[in-house]
Amino acid sequence: MLVTDPYRLIKKLLLLSICLLLISSCYTIHDDTTVYKPDNLIEKDTIILILADVEVAESALRQKQNLGH
Repeated sequence: MLVTDPYRLIKKLLLLSICLLLISSCYTIHDDTTVYKPDNLIEKDTIILILADVEVAESALRQKQNLGH
């Protein structure tokens, strides 16, 4: 006669359902057609202006340090 523990069966079913829930949460349920590319976040002209400002600030800092020595 085969006797199984009902609590053990319930624990296994709960563990299995939790695992399935965690695995399913990793996948999207719908197709997302919006693709965010890093190029679209900041325009290239803005990046060039920011880099130019950084270079100007660096050269001003170097001149200030050279005058101090």
